[in-house]
Order: sequence, then structure tokens, then C-alpha cells
Amino acid sequence: TDMPMKEDKIKVIRKDYGKCKEGTEVVLYVIETGGHVWPGVTIGPAFLGVSTKNIAANEIMWEFFQKHPLK
Repeated sequence: TDMPMKEDKIKVIRKDYGKCKEGTEVVLYVIETGGHVWPGVTIGPAFLGVSTKNIAANEIMWEFFQKHPLK
């Protein structure tokens, strides 16, 4: 599903691969035309490219690991 745009025009696509064995799941974010930077952070040298503010990688990872704690 496409994520709604917030502050920039970089397209972010989220791909869910459903529920897998024992409640596991795979979620992939594709950031089109983004640079080699951390999503949600704008700090870094210009030669690394642009960063999106449509998602924040730290928040997404935290939510994912809260949902799927180590057993």
C-alpha cells in the first residue's frame, strides 16, 4: 500500500507479506528516488542524496519489534 505523503514528494511503498509461520511477518519499505540515508533524518552530507520525511525508520522498527518480541 502507498503511504500518505507528509512533507516531501518522495514516494514510499509499503509491502506486507502477510502472516507467516508462527505469527511472523515480513514488511518491506521501498523508497523511490531516495538517497543512501536514514528515512526520517535529514542530517548528512549532500552527496548521499535526499531523505524522506514520509516515514521515520526508528519509529517503524520500534513498532515492529514491540509487536514481535524475542521469545
